[in-house]
Amino acid sequence: MLCDAGNYFWERGLAHNGLLMLRRANQICESLSKESLGSIHADTFTLIACLLVDAGLSQRSEGKSSLAYILELRKQKFLFTPLEEVTVVDTLLFANGFNDFGCALIHSEIYSKAEEHFLRAFNIKQSVGDEKSHPVEFAEAYKNLAIVRLAEGNSSEATSLMTQALKLVESEYVEETVIIQQDRFHLVLIVCNSGQYDLALEKRLGILRIRVELFGEKGLPTLNSFYALGMIYYVLGNYTLAEYVIFVGCRSVYADLLQRSAHRKSCLVGHITMAA
Repeated sequence: MLCDAGNYFWERGLAHNGLLMLRRANQICESLSKESLGSIHADTFTLIACLLVDAGLSQRSEGKSSLAYILELRKQKFLFTPLEEVTVVDTLLFANGFNDFGCALIHSEIYSKAEEHFLRAFNIKQSVGDEKSHPVEFAEAYKNLAIVRLAEGNSSEATSLMTQALKLVESEYVEETVIIQQDRFHLVLIVCNSGQYDLALEKRLGILRIRVELFGEKGLPTLNSFYALGMIYYVLGNYTLAEYVIFVGCRSVYADLLQRSAHRKSCLVGHITMAA
């Protein structure tokens, strides 16, 4: 339950809450026997590592090291399990060990090494299925390879890969979901980098609207959308609107912090008055 709750908070962009839940789940796992856990402990540790990588520079190194360790664990389990006992799930977890570490390399802007890991993951996935049997698994592969191609300046191939990724997740999820909006966000990033600013602006507005509904005005994905929208206005030369959009999210968060601070002060004053 704690692992699922941590994953939920991660998808909502609430990293601090997610880490609290996942670290508690990890403590419980460490107190139990390995035989009783199955893959839960590894899954929990993987989520913690991914969350740390997403958290920013301050915790990225720890997350990257953790994902490298998890990849080694996945390798050992896969390679030393008798072939007749290896399941499709085992194989996909092995593939995702490469995929997750590749994502950490992307955050560190080591794109060539990241591509090696993504291609290794893709080849492993192909050994047990295809786009029809595992659409989301292959969508993840196409999305990450698209990001690599974008970094290389190959917008055409990046667009093709991300479009295919989005098509696959659309076959499994409805529009108002995190995964759909994440892939749309990346696709618009590619569109913007290819110089199609008017189209990118239209798509960014749509994504922002849905992210406000999903995450609220102060959710991290929403703030990312405010920033991305502001950058399009900036490129289009509308500096006034760019400044407004980029800072409106910051002002929203700042106003929330001020409101909480005022509430704490009022509680403190009330406590002092009662004590007097």
